[in-house]
Amino acid sequence: MQASWRRGFTLVELLVVIAIIAGLASLLLPALAGAKKTAQGAKCKSNLRQIGLAQALYVVDYEAFPFGISGSGGSSWPTLLEPYGSKTAWSVGKGPTPQSVVTKCPAAKYPGLNKGGDPYDYGHNAAGFEHWHYLGLAVKQIPQVPQPTYHPVRESEVAAPSNMIGFADGGARILNSKTRELSFQDWYLGTATKAPEWTKVPNSLKVAKARHKGVYNTVFADGHVEDPKLEALFFSNLPEHRMRWHRDNEPHMEWARPIAGE
Repeated sequence: MQASWRRGFTLVELLVVIAIIAGLASLLLPALAGAKKTAQGAKCKSNLRQIGLAQALYVVDYEAFPFGISGSGGSSWPTLLEPYGSKTAWSVGKGPTPQSVVTKCPAAKYPGLNKGGDPYDYGHNAAGFEHWHYLGLAVKQIPQVPQPTYHPVRESEVAAPSNMIGFADGGARILNSKTRELSFQDWYLGTATKAPEWTKVPNSLKVAKARHKGVYNTVFADGHVEDPKLEALFFSNLPEHRMRWHRDNEPHMEWARPIAGE
C-alpha cells in the first residue's frame, strides 16, 4: 500500500509570501492613512458648517454675533450657540463618541504640554488678528474711565461677512517662538502678544499643520467653509489675508509685525 503525504510550504516560500504581504501593506497603509485624514477633514468641515449655521440663527434672533471672550465676563460661544443645535451633539462628553460632538474635531491631537485641555476643538475669531485691538467678530472694546467695557458686535458692523473669519480649527495653546506667539484656543483665534511659559511647546507649527495636512478649516461669518493654508491665516502680512480677520474688512497694516521669511 502506497503511503500518502502532503507537501508543505518550504521556508523560502513562506518568506516570499511574507515579503509580498509586507510590500502590499507598505503600499496600502499610506493610502488608508490619507483616506482617514480626508474623512476627518470632511467631518471637521461639517462641524464648522453646523457652527456657522447656529451662528447665523443666533444673529437673526439678536442682530449681533455671539459674545464670549475669556476674562470679560461673557458666556462662551458654545454655550450661546448650543440652543440652535442638538444638545447631545453640542455637549462635550454627552455624545456616544467624540466624533459625534459638533465641537470636537476627530483629527485634533494636542501636545503633552498643552495645559488645561481645552474642551472645544475650534476657536473663535473673537478679537481679530492682533488680539488686543478688538476688531474681530465677537467683541468690541469701548474705551471708558476707569476701565474699558466690552460689547458684542452688531450684525451691521461687519462690512464683508463672506470675507470675515468666524471660527476655525483651534483648542490648543501652542507657541512658535521663531515667528510669533500663537493661541489656538476655544475662546479666540489669532495672536497673543505674551504667553506664559507653559504654552511653549516645541514643534508647535508642525503639530498644527499635522491636523489637516497643512490646512486650517475655517467657517466665515456668512456660513461658508474654506480650508486655507495655515501660513495664510497666521503667518502672512499680505493685506488680502489680514483683512479677513477684521470686521471693517481692512488689513490694518499699521499693526503688522515682522514675520520670519518675509
